[in-house]
Amino acid sequence: MNNDQTSVDVVIPSYRPDEKFSRLVKKLQEQEYPIGTIFVINTKAGRFPKEVEQMEKVKVSHIERREFDHGATRDMGMQMSKAEIVVFMTQDAVPADEYVIGNLVKVLEEDEMTGAAYARQLAASDCNYIEKYTRKFNYPENSRIKSKEDLQEMGIKTFFCSNVCAAYKRNIYEKAGGFCKKTIFNEDMILAGHMINAGYKVAYVAEARVIHSHNYTGMQQFHRNFDLAVSQTMHPEIFEQISSEAEGMKLVKSTMKYLCSIGKPYLIFELGIQCVGKYAGYRLGKRYKKLSRKQILKCTMSPEYWKRLWNQGMTIVELFLGAVILRFGMKAFWAIWAIWMFVTLVPAKLIENEALAAKMHQFGMQIGFGNIVQYLVVVGVIAAVIMAVLGWNFLKKQSVTV
Repeated sequence: MNNDQTSVDVVIPSYRPDEKFSRLVKKLQEQEYPIGTIFVINTKAGRFPKEVEQMEKVKVSHIERREFDHGATRDMGMQMSKAEIVVFMTQDAVPADEYVIGNLVKVLEEDEMTGAAYARQLAASDCNYIEKYTRKFNYPENSRIKSKEDLQEMGIKTFFCSNVCAAYKRNIYEKAGGFCKKTIFNEDMILAGHMINAGYKVAYVAEARVIHSHNYTGMQQFHRNFDLAVSQTMHPEIFEQISSEAEGMKLVKSTMKYLCSIGKPYLIFELGIQCVGKYAGYRLGKRYKKLSRKQILKCTMSPEYWKRLWNQGMTIVELFLGAVILRFGMKAFWAIWAIWMFVTLVPAKLIENEALAAKMHQFGMQIGFGNIVQYLVVVGVIAAVIMAVLGWNFLKKQSVTV
C-alpha cells in the first residue's frame, strides 16, 4: 500500500462459517484496493475452518456465544483495527468483483462529511423471484448520498445502511458514538441515523456490489421483523420521527406488479404469507413491553440477547443488599443502596444509553466543553467515593460489620 492511500481494514463477525465464508475471504484478498488486516470475530460453535486462520492478512478472535452482540462485537472489531476506514461485512456476503473496497473508499474520500458508505446487494442464483425483486427494490442501480435534507422525500430510507457490506470513517464513527454496545438488531441503521441527525451523510454505492440474499419463510420473516421493531422501539431518537410502514406498503405493491408483469401472479399468495409474517412480527415487536418473557422468547430470533438483558436484573450486589436487610435492617440497606446507585447506575447508565450519550456529546461539542459524558462519569465516580466514605462511617456508627 502506498503511503498516500487511506488505510483500510475489514471486520467480519462469524458464526458456524461455511464454504461461502471461505470464498468471501479469498475474494477480499483479491481486491484491487489493498486491505491491511481482515479481522474475523468468531462466535464459538463447532469447527472453525483452519484454512481461513492460515490465510494471509487474516486475524481470528474467538468469543463465547453469550458475549456476542450485534453492536458491541462490531465495535470490538473497530477497536482492534487502527485503520482510517473500516469495512464491515457479514459471513454470507461475497464480493461480485475486485472493486468493492475501492469503490466504497472512493466515495468516502470524495466528501469529508460522508461517514458511511454501503454496497449494493445482488441476489444469488438460487434466490426466489420475490427475494430477487426485493433486492432490486432496496438496492437500485443508481447511487445516492443521503443527508438530513432527504428525510421528507425518502423517509425511513434516509437512515438505511447495511452492515452486510458497509465502510465507515473512523473519525466520524467515533464522533457519532459508534455502534450501540447493546442492541438486538439494526445496529447499522441506528448508527446511520445518529450520523444523519448530527449533520453527516450516508452513501449508497451501487458500483460496490456483493452477492447476498435469503429465501426466508413467513415464520423467519416474523422473527426478523419482531427484532427489527424492538430495535426501533428502543431507539425513538431515530425512528420515532418517521414511520417505516409506508415504505413497507410501497414494496408490497411494487412486488405484486412485478409478479404479474413476469406472468407469475400465483406467487402473490406466497408474498401474502410473507407479508403477514412481517406485519405480525413488526406489530408485536413494537409492543414487546406488554409481552411476557415467555412470549418474547417465542417471537424473537435472538434469545441470547434477552437472556443477557434479563440476567442483569439480579446481580451479586443486589443479593448482598437483600442479606443486609435481613441481618441489619433498613438503615444499613439505605446507606449501601446509595453507594450502589452512584457506583453502578449513574456512570453505567449514562454510557449504556446511546441516545442520551450522543445528544449530550453533541451538546458538549456545541458549547465548546468537549465530551460532556466523560465529565459526568467522572463526577459520578467522585460522588460514589464520597458516598462510600459516608456510608462506611454510618455503618460503623450502627455497629455493622461489612
